[in-house]
Amino acid sequence: MKDVVIGIQDSKALLTAIRTLTVGKLACLPTDTLYGIHGLATFPGMSRKLAMLKGETGEARPFILLAHEVRQVEHWALLDDYDRQFLAKYCPGPVSVILKAAVQAPPEWVSTDGQGQRRIAFRIPDVPFLSDLLQVLAAPLFSTSANLSGQAPLESASEIARLFGDKVDLIVSDPELERRIAAEGAAPSALVDLTCRPPKVLREGRLPFVLTMQAPMG
Repeated sequence: MKDVVIGIQDSKALLTAIRTLTVGKLACLPTDTLYGIHGLATFPGMSRKLAMLKGETGEARPFILLAHEVRQVEHWALLDDYDRQFLAKYCPGPVSVILKAAVQAPPEWVSTDGQGQRRIAFRIPDVPFLSDLLQVLAAPLFSTSANLSGQAPLESASEIARLFGDKVDLIVSDPELERRIAAEGAAPSALVDLTCRPPKVLREGRLPFVLTMQAPMG
């Protein structure tokens, strides 16, 4: 196993993450929900690389994209006033949204529903380390939970290092995230489909959207 773990408070953590991701390598980073495995979305084939790491079979699926701010989301997604109001209220934070994809969104980033509508998923994380990283990269990151397909998300940097240490190039550990997971349990981001009206809550995550939005569960 490679020695790839660095603490989030280490002064070299941000620069190391930048160097790792900008050359097309994978980094396991703390988010506002769980540890996630990340790759720079602008690298061709990155979605397939992440899928293979997790042991997923079949066609490569698009992963949630992390963005620095709403302006970056607007470049790749079609937002109406409702979408903008939703993002202004709930982002940044542990909320992922599915939006209508703009024509310039790369095929690797999008999925297509039964009516042929192209869809794209984004989250604006509320983590200073990730926010600073995304601002410097000026491009979205693919993000997926740190686990093998079908298994529960790993809850600590040490667990991730044991399973993925030879397959990822950097793990940034966050003791505060691990304390919260130990106290509250491992919960992913909420997932809300904004391509329909009313929106559908596809996954509750850490926030009770069914109650706060009075939106149906999809």
